[in-house]
Amino acid sequence: MPLDAILSRARSAPDHLALVHNGEPWSYSAFARAIADARARLAGAGFPPGSLVVVAIEDLVDAWVAGFALRSLGLATIAIERTTDVAALALGSAGGIVTREGATHEAAESLARQAGRATIRLPAARPAAFARGGAPGFPLPAAGMAGHVMLTSGTTGSYKKVLRDPRIDREQIGSLASLFAFTPSSVVFVGNFPSWTAGGYRWTRAAWSVGATVVCENSPEPWRPFGRLGMTHAFATPATLAVLLEAPPGAIRRDDSLRLVVTAGALTKALADGARARITRELYSAYASTEASMVTMTRIASDEDLLWHLPVSPRAAQVVDESGRELPVGDEGLVRVRPSPGIEGYLDDEATTRECFRDGWFLPGDLGRLRADGRLCLQGRATEVINLLGLKVATAPLERSLQDLLGVSGVCIFSRQDDEAAEEVHVAIESATPVDRVALADFARSGLGAFPRVHFHVAREFPRSAMGKVRRLELRRRLLAPPEPRS
Repeated sequence: MPLDAILSRARSAPDHLALVHNGEPWSYSAFARAIADARARLAGAGFPPGSLVVVAIEDLVDAWVAGFALRSLGLATIAIERTTDVAALALGSAGGIVTREGATHEAAESLARQAGRATIRLPAARPAAFARGGAPGFPLPAAGMAGHVMLTSGTTGSYKKVLRDPRIDREQIGSLASLFAFTPSSVVFVGNFPSWTAGGYRWTRAAWSVGATVVCENSPEPWRPFGRLGMTHAFATPATLAVLLEAPPGAIRRDDSLRLVVTAGALTKALADGARARITRELYSAYASTEASMVTMTRIASDEDLLWHLPVSPRAAQVVDESGRELPVGDEGLVRVRPSPGIEGYLDDEATTRECFRDGWFLPGDLGRLRADGRLCLQGRATEVINLLGLKVATAPLERSLQDLLGVSGVCIFSRQDDEAAEEVHVAIESATPVDRVALADFARSGLGAFPRVHFHVAREFPRSAMGKVRRLELRRRLLAPPEPRS
């Protein structure tokens, strides 16, 4: 559907902006011709019909151009964050690799050679090269566009693959465009969300499906479009929002008609207050996943809305015990949600599919509780808890409390057994400046007083995914690794 819409828009409104990437404008006609050019280059690549092709391209526009071109040829695609992920994702049997000229992708290309598959290097696409000429036309596969494999965020240490069926995808993209109220005149900021992420893939295509303009920005100053373009919608992670709020005075034009949606992490009070003061009062938090799309969408009108999320539809989420029994209102348990239509599990991972997809529901691994009015309060990850004599304590409320108290960019709490099998707690704090040690001592007494040993660690930066999510296992390994033996 989005490629159909892009080609149609290139004919009906060729000069309308399809996207702006790091300040560089692309008209719909130039974008469509870039896709047609890549399609012609890839048509003779020798990829097996219907095979899965890896798109190993970091540049956001070039990745989209290659993806559309491949799928228009009847090939399925998977975009990857790092070329080293090819081995971890067991993609050695893929039909081939597409990279960009001048980029080094030794890991991906080596695996392609070992499997006897082709590696195609496309030139970097620039709008000036496609500035003139009519709207291109080329036949799409008789069976429709081929599918795309999205990856989960990898915060648990490994990626999982989710195949999007293009026939069902068409309907969901239309639903998202309606949910966000996209129109042809919309200008949608997606920042540096790449196409391998669920958000980067869905929001961008939903905008193009109605002929809107997408704004991508992966420069060190992501606030730059906010001072130049009249954005109607913006999507950001909490980490991206924190960087936006570091913009110098006057760099961001306050606009209460802009709808700002924060997702992929908890929106803290400090960030919410800053966003409403500097960017827009039309602030929303969204709870979503690769497997289930949008679960909640909550307008932040008060501090209560930071904790209690509004499902996009009745019974979109339930709270159950470990046996799948639905729990009474107010009881804490496992959150389960309806997966996106057509998604029944993970590719090449039967064990995790059985664990996460049960009885028509998907379990994202979150703890939560429901209120009588249907609102959902998240209590942290089911696997991100600290254990006190058998009592499991969710870390998310504690992390959020300390983050608000200190005004820092991130907090993660872990626990482990010491040499005497006693539980000790480790609190990681992401801050570029010294933290208030008195406040830490007070927090340890009030929030973690039941634990005999509490250790604080301050780091300038946490390891994060491309979506800004903390790679908790990697951070845990860094903080809790045994010291190197002295030589």
